[in-house]
Amino acid sequence: MNPFATPLLDRDLLAGADPHRDPALERRGERVCARRNRDKLASALEGVVARAERSADSLTAAAPVHSDDVLAARTPLLDLARRLRSGDEVDPQGVLLVRRLLSDPASALNAHTSGLAAAVRRVNAALNPR
Repeated sequence: MNPFATPLLDRDLLAGADPHRDPALERRGERVCARRNRDKLASALEGVVARAERSADSLTAAAPVHSDDVLAARTPLLDLARRLRSGDEVDPQGVLLVRRLLSDPASALNAHTSGLAAAVRRVNAALNPR
């Protein structure tokens, strides 16, 4: 696969493109949904919750989390991690949305917002296969 095509394919998948409509999208969707990738994302979600539980007062090199927001969304965040670790089929759009939730500075996880739990539930719903 052309490495320069990856961001374009991810953009299409995030926009809701059917991964089965094109062989390149299908291959990218399979990579996105691979067990290793899903486990890494689940571990990252669990790590966010663990850091919030240890308190925002501790000094670490990890990106800061808004402990109150994360603890308020603890159950949906851990449900999302469990879903990623399950053997159930997931949609690549949902997996990419999890990655965005974790990495985008403007995401509900990284921006101080009370809407984190609702955002996590939307991401979880996007994991439903089409």
